[in-house]
Amino acid sequence: MASRTTLSVPSEYIATLEEVLRQDLSREALVRREGQRFCQRVAGAVTELSHGLTRGRDQVVGSDYLHDRARLEAYQVYYTTTNLLKIWPPLRELARSGFFAGHSSLNMLDIGTGLGAAVWGVASYLGAECPGVGQLRVRATDAYTDGLRPIETFATAFVRRSAPLTMSVETSTLDLAAAAHEVTGGPYDLITLMNVMNEVPEHHDEEIL
Repeated sequence: MASRTTLSVPSEYIATLEEVLRQDLSREALVRREGQRFCQRVAGAVTELSHGLTRGRDQVVGSDYLHDRARLEAYQVYYTTTNLLKIWPPLRELARSGFFAGHSSLNMLDIGTGLGAAVWGVASYLGAECPGVGQLRVRATDAYTDGLRPIETFATAFVRRSAPLTMSVETSTLDLAAAAHEVTGGPYDLITLMNVMNEVPEHHDEEIL
């Protein structure tokens, strides 16, 4: 029988999430009354988000749904947490080519960063499996300036925990639905675009691709 690789949520990410949410996410804390209320609140908001990101997509795309505190909290706890590890398998494929062995530092562009799933996924992967990469510089972009504030807050806490990887995160606006795209800060060694196309009005898809 082929062996399976188990992925677990990185401890530096969990610790940062606890700090940002001001919520103990340990099993012991979540079974207590306050923890159960937190879980119920998140579950209700995730249900609303799930509907909005699927059946109610037309009402959600381009809206300020992440400005609502309960929905922002739910997105961080559920969607960002489940998505950040999805980037590990393609990074492992890239590693087999020797790509990371040739870099002691990386310049990364994340397009449509949202709450930074790709950023935290890449950073945690490098820290766990690429000790030769000592520095990661990230430019995180999104269509709306207000939408970048949550990742800026998260980054402030996360970079303190990224050792031995030295990490910096800068943000800027980049709207894929605009007629022209200007990207600064390059050249980039790594460009990520994760869970983005469903957020852009469909009539722009072919133009972007």
